[in-house]
Amino acid sequence: KKQKKLMESLQKGDRVILQGGMVGKLVEMGDRLAKVELAPGMKVEILKSGLLGKDDAETAASLEKK
Repeated sequence: KKQKKLMESLQKGDRVILQGGMVGKLVEMGDRLAKVELAPGMKVEILKSGLLGKDDAETAASLEKK
């Protein structure tokens, strides 16, 4: 439920954290894939399950607890 709520809250332009530890800007969100810009002009497609969440204080705190 938590992951589903997270995916619904993400919007184009949000700064997101990927499971691999990378941070980028959400460019596009599809049914199965998301497109993230890691650097200017460098866009990658990843599975939506590879998104941990927005790059904000709340997400950072939850990751540090793990």
